[in-house]
Parts: sequence; structure tokens; C-alpha cells
Amino acid sequence: MGDMGDRLKVARVAAGYNSARAAAMNRGWKVSTYSAHENGQNDFGPEDAIKYAKAFKTSPGYLLTGEPRPTLGVPMTDPVEALKHIRTLIRAASQIDDVEVIHKNLKEAEAIIAKAIPKPRGK
Repeated sequence: MGDMGDRLKVARVAAGYNSARAAAMNRGWKVSTYSAHENGQNDFGPEDAIKYAKAFKTSPGYLLTGEPRPTLGVPMTDPVEALKHIRTLIRAASQIDDVEVIHKNLKEAEAIIAKAIPKPRGK
């Protein structure tokens, strides 16, 4: 699976769609085209990236190049919201076979934890 396809799948799962088919049907996209984009069979360009980014509440830049993914306005200083976001990252990572993508999601989760959960005061 190509990098663009991996990021598209992560965005889809994070948006709450359990399958490529479900996302495509729900959004009115051609299932075969969307599936080919997600599984890396075909790359997609800026127009499709914008369409997918709007649907999955991410940025076209993230889908196309892997630029840092926006946190969707989640206040990362709120531990409850941060933990919900971490759960989404881990769920998305569990559905990806690419170790590098899994590692990136877990690193993002670690960064959120470090920012949102205060460290205990030293003894």
C-alpha cells in the first residue's frame, strides 16, 4: 500500500468509517475509484485530496504529502478529549499493515499524552 493510500485509510478510519466501501457509498463516491485510491492501486490528485479531506475532516496536504495532520480542533490540554483522540489513532493504527504508519500514529499519541496529561510533581 502506498503512502497516500495509507494516509487516506487512517483518515477514513479516524472519521468513523469501518470500510472503504461504507465511506464511498455514504459520500456518493464511486466505490471502485475510492478503493483504488485507498489501497494504493491508483494515486489521487489535489481535487480528490480536497474532497476526501473535507469528508474526513483532515487536510489535503496531509493526504497528499503527509504534512502534520491537524488535530481537528481537539483541545489537547483536555485529558478526556485527548484520550478520545488517542483511541482513534490507535484504532486506525490497528487496521493498517504498514509498521511505519502504526509507528507514526503511536508517536502522535505519545505527544498528545505528554501535552494533555500533567506530569506528577516531583518528590
